[in-house]
Amino acid sequence: MDVDLAPAHRGPPLRVAIIGAGPAGTVAALNLLHLARRNNRPIRVLLLDRKTFTQFGPAGCNLCAGVMSAALIHDLERLGVIIPPHVIQQKILGYELETRGGSLLLPRPPGSVIYTAYRGIGPRGLHYDEERSFDAFLLRSAIHAGAEYRNSLVADIRRPEGAAEFRIVCAEGDSLDVNVVIGAFGINSTLGRCLTSLGTGYRPPRAVFACQAELPLDEAFINEHYQGQIKIFNLGMPRIRFASLTPKQRHVTVSVVGRTVNRQDLMTFLEHPAVLKHFPSGWRCPDWVCSCQPKLPVTAAAHPIAEGMVVIGDADISRYLKDGIGSAFFTAAQAAQAILEGVGGREALRKTYYRLSRRHFRMDNWVGRFLFACNDLISRCPVMVVAFLAVARWEQEHLPPGRRPLNEFLWGMFTGDAPYRTALRAVLRPGVLMGLCWETLVASVAWLRGDLKTGNWKTETGSRKEEPVR
Repeated sequence: MDVDLAPAHRGPPLRVAIIGAGPAGTVAALNLLHLARRNNRPIRVLLLDRKTFTQFGPAGCNLCAGVMSAALIHDLERLGVIIPPHVIQQKILGYELETRGGSLLLPRPPGSVIYTAYRGIGPRGLHYDEERSFDAFLLRSAIHAGAEYRNSLVADIRRPEGAAEFRIVCAEGDSLDVNVVIGAFGINSTLGRCLTSLGTGYRPPRAVFACQAELPLDEAFINEHYQGQIKIFNLGMPRIRFASLTPKQRHVTVSVVGRTVNRQDLMTFLEHPAVLKHFPSGWRCPDWVCSCQPKLPVTAAAHPIAEGMVVIGDADISRYLKDGIGSAFFTAAQAAQAILEGVGGREALRKTYYRLSRRHFRMDNWVGRFLFACNDLISRCPVMVVAFLAVARWEQEHLPPGRRPLNEFLWGMFTGDAPYRTALRAVLRPGVLMGLCWETLVASVAWLRGDLKTGNWKTETGSRKEEPVR
């Protein structure tokens, strides 16, 4: 795609500082350098981050389960960045949905590629080298493309009165002046407070909490039991909206999501019988595991742009409760294009970044909130859960891949492969709604007879006996 850039000028290059060298920051740098080189525009890109992503545990990690969708992988390839095999922890072949009414395997759709990786070099106690870190790989790719990197903690961002440039003050006490600032610091950073002092009106998104831990398991057990599947749990547990087990090579990443979940909620989840069956017999969570409690944005930031400044990634806007890395890639690419079109001017940022990012995410996130609210209600109603499973199993037994709308809906809900509105369109097909209504009626009759509670009943399709509802 050809980009109409502002005319190149003689003199010093455009100086862009990117605060944060995670996926949003490094992809912004890659896009800036790619577009500037293609259009013969002089530019200097500086990445600043206190992390090198080459330390064990939270100190070197961006607090994420590390699931990479097909769209994200294709975006990287477009920039000439190919993920090397040693960065990949697992190739995901499907998702298994665990509910109060039983389980359902969702095979990977044709053409979909999903990987898991460590954002740092792994949890404490694991002996990997820095080549395993996905974020460190992206940072090396940006440096190789021409970006400069400074391992510094940004303490403040200032704009002297009447000046056209920003002054970035590092914790070491030194400072540097730049034309444009990109805030890629993430929602878990405190740097958003620095922007409020500039009078831009920036306010970070509202957020909920997740709780994550890396659970060490034998590599042979992971390969044999998980078989490249991510386990998703909708068990209707208090305080927990949903949870997941994501396989790596020597660990399984457990993630629980809720409004204010904490470590106790995570431990309660790990003691559930439907969860324990995915661990070796007699397994109990070790007393100490590498864990974190990251924020997940559920709204968009206010006023993320100003003259010469833009905030990207989940510190601005992200897909609701999923695909945070993919959202960072999208906002980074749009911001890079907007900066080079208007030399960091507010009008170009408003037109090419702000409007397009809101159009891309806002309506879809409204749909996502609606679908998750429905999911919360359904997960607590065994009759509805059983009806969903019955229709989804019928599709798998009678319809070819690519023509299973309810399976497409469930896949879209819990992966980053498709927008929420695509998932909603799949479930609103007349055939799906009729099937759900019929199976809900069948399950309701079974519930009234008492058969649903004991498991002594079959769905109308006769596919298999349902598991007991606990």
